[in-house]
Amino acid sequence: MIAGSGLHLETISIIYLNAAYSFKSQLDINQYFQTIDVTREVVKKQDWVIEQIVASKEALELKKSPAISAGSRCYQPYPCDFRGHCWKNLNYPIVEIPGLSLHRKLDFIDRGIVDITEIPYPELTKTDIKVIEAHKSGNEFIDKEKIRSILGGDSQPDFYLKFMVMRLALPAFEGMKPYEPLIFGFSLLRTTGETESYLTPPGSYPGNYISEILQRMKDEDQRGFYFGDDTVEQALARMFPDEAESHFLTNISGIFSGVHYYNPSQTSIDNIDLIVESIGLIQARTGVISDVMTGVNYLKADPEIQVHDFEAIKKSAAISTESLKLIVEYLIQKIRN
Repeated sequence: MIAGSGLHLETISIIYLNAAYSFKSQLDINQYFQTIDVTREVVKKQDWVIEQIVASKEALELKKSPAISAGSRCYQPYPCDFRGHCWKNLNYPIVEIPGLSLHRKLDFIDRGIVDITEIPYPELTKTDIKVIEAHKSGNEFIDKEKIRSILGGDSQPDFYLKFMVMRLALPAFEGMKPYEPLIFGFSLLRTTGETESYLTPPGSYPGNYISEILQRMKDEDQRGFYFGDDTVEQALARMFPDEAESHFLTNISGIFSGVHYYNPSQTSIDNIDLIVESIGLIQARTGVISDVMTGVNYLKADPEIQVHDFEAIKKSAAISTESLKLIVEYLIQKIRN
């Protein structure tokens, strides 16, 4: 503690990014960062900090790990780096269920409920019950009418899309805010089997490049599916606002996040590649780059090996479009039967 070292501390402040800051022609550092004085709050916690220092020293002197049960403390106030060690031999089947939120899983574990058979039904939502029943029976759950509604029937689309998204802490383009999602490219797989990839040339504003390509496809009266979370939705709404009023693009992720389809073998509800692999539609593949790392690799691509870096990004996205095609064909077959 600074005060304990004999120094007189007048104020303590936290400096953080201003989420509402909108980038103009150049960075305004005074607007980009915000400062808040937390002196009063910190002073109130001084006794607590002293207690924590003593407890931490005692823990460091132990000959083995503290005998503390796993639970929400492993994630709060932030995920502990020792989870891989402490959780590796725990038999908590409830943790393996992707259809339940982490918050609900940890709440149950804190109360000693670690198996799906022990979960009290009165506390479950309708969505939770679908998930639990699927695991208990070993059978997939499918709401054919809801899926048919999202897919727009049981006919094949013209194409499948995988959007590539990045989130810049330091906005690079006019009007952007910190960490605002931006689509910088996409991979396209046509139902006929042809593939295409589009990556914004480095230094160009992706909004213009991507929007123009999507608009041309829309004008051709084509229809396609994509799989995207809220980040993709936000980026698409900003870059291609007219899409909200059309049926040009359909996001099918709600089929899984809303548990209109659920297979007890699933290891994810928000990663299309993991979904198709875990339910056995395809074998595990290499070359898939996470959405976060796709953006990172695009931004840091070395000019001397840029072609190689970009090809790796395109290959990864193409794999995801194939995953999307497989799951849509699988679901169409299901709702036809």
